Amino acid sequence: MKKTALILSFLLTGFVFFAAGILWEGRARADTFSMETSPVFTAFASHEDGAPKGQININAATARELADLPGVGPVLAQRVIEYREAAGPFTAPEDLLDVKGIGEATLARLLPHVTAGD
Repeated sequence: MKKTALILSFLLTGFVFFAAGILWEGRARADTFSMETSPVFTAFASHEDGAPKGQININAATARELADLPGVGPVLAQRVIEYREAAGPFTAPEDLLDVKGIGEATLARLLPHVTAGD
């Protein structure tokens, strides 16, 4: 009986230290990192619909910026960049229809969020 109580006591103590360590580490991370002040998260802050704030210039956007647009992921973003590098700058957002994987529905979701000029 004493042996069982001793083992349970050690296990409980270990669990308490383990849980305290996790909580302490989480608090330390929260103190040093904030989504509100992180340059990455403020640059990609989004509206309620998930789209980035403002319009993205599709001729200057990075793959990350393009991938954050509604209906565009990393693969499609890379296709946009490859098309832009091969064919030259887009003259209008509607030129995105020439990129494989972008159809009328995707373009309709993108139009409020993209521009081809300054």
